[in-house]
Amino acid sequence: MFLSNHNIDKSSKPQIYISGEVHGDERVGPTATIELINMLLENKDTNPWFKYLLDTRYIVITPMTNPHGYYDKIRVFLNYFIGFFF
Repeated sequence: MFLSNHNIDKSSKPQIYISGEVHGDERVGPTATIELINMLLENKDTNPWFKYLLDTRYIVITPMTNPHGYYDKIRVFLNYFIGFFF
């Protein structure tokens, strides 16, 4: 998810990267990042801090990068096990 005020040139903005979950046993991160996205978008017109943040930053949020690990509640990527054992 890319969040920013796209009417302002993104090349002049510092970038922020937020990762919600890399390891499958990180249970809270995906929900927290989705709530952050929701909070920023719902309040960008009424909260001056959120408006400032979106006007001056290019925010990239990845709620989940390891869905198999999350589903199976294991820490490492599935392809790690496949490559390790075979």
